[in-house]
Amino acid sequence: MTGNMKDDSCSSSPRVDKGHFVVYTVDRRCFMIPLVYLHNHIFRELLGVAEEEFGLPRDGPIMLSCDGIFMEYALLLIQRKAADL
Repeated sequence: MTGNMKDDSCSSSPRVDKGHFVVYTVDRRCFMIPLVYLHNHIFRELLGVAEEEFGLPRDGPIMLSCDGIFMEYALLLIQRKAADL
């Protein structure tokens, strides 16, 4: 993955860049996501499925119900679409 969307060093206490938020996948990989991706249909679907499966976190990290490989692919699709705009 290119850019700052993935940060494997954020396993304990991630430092989140301004304009980003952190999500984890079921294989415990950490991804730093730009806030603008919240407008993307793919990402909203991932968050909706995670909410159904895990519920809304109150004081813990957002856990997505996909693995890191899938997340990398989804982010690549989102990034490519953003580049087309």
